[in-house]
Amino acid sequence: MDNPFLLPITSRLDNIESKLSNLAPIKVKAEPKIVDLKGLLMYRSIVGTKATVYKLVHEGRLPHYKPEGSKTLYFLLEEIDNYLLGKKVKTCQEIQSEADRYLSK
Repeated sequence: MDNPFLLPITSRLDNIESKLSNLAPIKVKAEPKIVDLKGLLMYRSIVGTKATVYKLVHEGRLPHYKPEGSKTLYFLLEEIDNYLLGKKVKTCQEIQSEADRYLSK
């Protein structure tokens, strides 16, 4: 005997599955490798404002490219990621294990 309470659930699930199978797959646009200032602020908003980016570029701290004769700045997102990560600050556990390794030599 079929459970009468399960019938509505299974038919609803079948209905949901059929509707989901008819949906077009979502296309995710790949992140570009090279961006201009507008793209940098869009993909890596953590760098700050437009003024902050110009200041970091002027100070030579932010890796960037400026083709000859162009006024546009370009950035490699991979280099920006490396800049943002900077120098890793070690955890207390990492420092302790380095000290233990050093002392065990």
